[in-house]
Amino acid sequence: MSKDTYDIRSRWLPDGEGPDDIADRSLRTLDQLKTINPTISNWRIIDWSNWTDVALAEVRSQMPAFVAQNVHRHYEDNLPDPSGGYLMFAKSADEPGAGWSPNMSHLDITAGSKRSNSLDFSVGSLEAPPDLSLVTYPLYRQALEIIASNWPVPWGWARCMHWSDVPSKSWTPPPAGSTKEEWLASMAAVQPPGPIEMLWILYLSAPFVRGLAPPSELKCDPTPGGGVILSAMLERPDPNNADHMRRARLLGQILEERIGEGRYPALWGPRIGPY
Repeated sequence: MSKDTYDIRSRWLPDGEGPDDIADRSLRTLDQLKTINPTISNWRIIDWSNWTDVALAEVRSQMPAFVAQNVHRHYEDNLPDPSGGYLMFAKSADEPGAGWSPNMSHLDITAGSKRSNSLDFSVGSLEAPPDLSLVTYPLYRQALEIIASNWPVPWGWARCMHWSDVPSKSWTPPPAGSTKEEWLASMAAVQPPGPIEMLWILYLSAPFVRGLAPPSELKCDPTPGGGVILSAMLERPDPNNADHMRRARLLGQILEERIGEGRYPALWGPRIGPY
């Protein structure tokens, strides 16, 4: 048995954004995501200052102030730390305090940080595997484009994470006097395999596209700012489909070549100009 999750991710270095700009970008993103599918609505936003969630309609007119009060805080003393950016977590839920559910969408943003900024989107979660009727190429393709067009992301990708649910075997400790390596090997032998990552859709801004000649099997769509959106497949990734796996590897090779295998090159910055 297995669980599959599907998410969109992107990272960028300091961008100089403040609460006003973050509020504006967040509202545009949330409003545009609502147009993709009726289930991506009823946005509720976590207020980290008191650990509650509030309806978007309640804070829309005061969004810059809401963003400002959700500044990153020091873990030791809980004092505001603007250098860590501002935190925005939104979920599509009908009721306050709703837990994870298969048809719930999530948008998780850290922006304005002097260290590292991030933006993630998903439907469902590992705790509540997504309703697969919502995990479609049009939905994730449009969501990636909305994110790339509203935020200064230099790149972004949609992927499938295939999580194994193979039960662990019973563990028997090695004999007395065994080496550390033998102990580690005995424990590794009963652990389920790690997740398999399948790249699905990849956005690259103009600097990462120079000289790129993607395989003809990948769908390649140019973007207004000189970037591209590459798609490995026009349907939901299937880890049991050999051709899907092959196409995902082709896309993964481009990602590693252009962004770096670790995906955290030292010289990232925010994208300048349109996506």
